[in-house]
Amino acid sequence: MLEVKKQEKEKHLIELEVTVATEKVSEELNAVYAELNRKINVPGFRKGRAPRSILRSRVGKEAVLDYLAQKLVPWALQEALKKEPVEFIGEPEVEIVEIEEDQPAVFRFTLIERPQVTLPDPENIEVKKYKIEIREQDIERELQRLRESRGKWVEKDEPVQAGDLVTFKVGEQSYSVLAGENEGLAQEVLGTKKGEQKTVTLEKEDGDTIEVDLEITGILQKKIPEIDDTFLKEIGEFESVEALKAKIRESLEKLAQDLIEERMKREIIVELVKNSELFLPEPLIQFETRQQIEAFRKRLERDNLTLEKYLELTNSDFASFEESMRKVAQWELRKMFVIQQYIEQNEIKAEEEEIQEKINDLARTAGKEPQEVRNILERNDRIKNIENNIKFEKMFEHLKQRIKIREIEEPINLDQWKALADPEEEMVV
Repeated sequence: MLEVKKQEKEKHLIELEVTVATEKVSEELNAVYAELNRKINVPGFRKGRAPRSILRSRVGKEAVLDYLAQKLVPWALQEALKKEPVEFIGEPEVEIVEIEEDQPAVFRFTLIERPQVTLPDPENIEVKKYKIEIREQDIERELQRLRESRGKWVEKDEPVQAGDLVTFKVGEQSYSVLAGENEGLAQEVLGTKKGEQKTVTLEKEDGDTIEVDLEITGILQKKIPEIDDTFLKEIGEFESVEALKAKIRESLEKLAQDLIEERMKREIIVELVKNSELFLPEPLIQFETRQQIEAFRKRLERDNLTLEKYLELTNSDFASFEESMRKVAQWELRKMFVIQQYIEQNEIKAEEEEIQEKINDLARTAGKEPQEVRNILERNDRIKNIENNIKFEKMFEHLKQRIKIREIEEPINLDQWKALADPEEEMVV
């Protein structure tokens, strides 16, 4: 009932030309007309008894053939893949070559074959493991952040200084701005007093300028609390500043270890991908590039910015932006296929007990019953995410036992850590 011709148009781009026998076409055509008969009332005929010619004239020949194709295409692809197996990714491109009533139908499917990956020997991979020292100034900086987080806004009569929260009116509309934080209005209000009226010149998005008359209606200054007994109790019942500082050091050292571990994971991924062999077909790169551009556009929209405005602000053109997104797409695809291959090749699995343990953790955090959380995750198709995260973590543990880890003896501080280049960003420049 089905003939298949397979052809590799280019590397990893497979074309299947499928011919469906008349017998199968007629079988599905009968089902199409039976369904039309159930749905359409034709005057002069009992429901379900209208001849094909009448139904065809009512809905049109093209509609009948479209409906027939909708029924045949999924079946044709499924049966073709049984004869000529192809492990493909994404949605196949479908071309209806030929379709008529009670005649053989011909469909052409273009599939992107999953790229074959050759992984490197993990023993040949080397990554760095850093050491981070926590300095006294890091503790003081965190202590200052804690103080600022508990600061309170109070009214002031003095002129506006940087860091003050200024409220003002333009006509009948009220607004607020943090003085000195950015260019434009945040700078214009510096030095003004409550009740003062001022005309300011601002630049619009299109580059033109506009004059705005505003009146300062309030000035708030953030009062930072002193480190006293009250402050220590609010923070967490600490008996002394030294006890609080000891807790801060403990937290920062835990953060440092997490940063080191995360950095090592990223370096492992980079080295694993960089030393793997695989070929990405051009249609797949183009598709992923479009996906990356659309995702970037949506992120801009959340910040009330268009892609066109972004390109203008960064003095870029779309061609160069698209090329940068193409590099990101290639990296993300390579990374995805290499990770999948490593997990499959090493038979890394997420056990049900491990999945349930993660669900239990989420339930405790959310204050809900585990079964309720599982139901929510299943409804939103998120169980797979938990499973993948478990596999991902187990993959790193598997790799860490096999790669070379070079420990950097000379420690660096948190400021130096922030200045380190992201290993993945280096792969897309």
